[in-house]
Amino acid sequence: MSTPMVVAPATKTSFKAKMTMMLVNPGKMWTTNGSIQQIKGAVAEGSITGDISGSATVTEDEALNLKTGEGCVHGKVVMTTAGGTFEGSFAGFVTGFVKVWGKAVGHGTGVFEGQKIMVSYKGHSEMIDGVPTTIADVEGIILSPHG
Repeated sequence: MSTPMVVAPATKTSFKAKMTMMLVNPGKMWTTNGSIQQIKGAVAEGSITGDISGSATVTEDEALNLKTGEGCVHGKVVMTTAGGTFEGSFAGFVTGFVKVWGKAVGHGTGVFEGQKIMVSYKGHSEMIDGVPTTIADVEGIILSPHG
């Protein structure tokens, strides 16, 4: 007879934070004949403060209709905290040239090994000291399969 294995249920930890990301490399940019601005490989760095805190780096590609201000963005994200990182991808939208929203998902390293983060964000872009900056409210959950 074998002893039954006890497995702790997965836990969900909710969080809310504020994200501020400043453009540090504009990447490659061009405009098509249809007034669609394409950006490939832009890099932004910044901070996340609140229930979860640390720094973040995103590498993104964007397509923006210069007539309507509507567009989409996607890329890779790395968030670093004192204990480890979450690395993953994100996808989002732009409207009215400045409003942004989207979702991200990532997997943990360090103290977050084996954990998954799922995030939604909503905010706006503005120029701060001549640098394009995105400021957004972030909320999500961290899933830990080990309870």
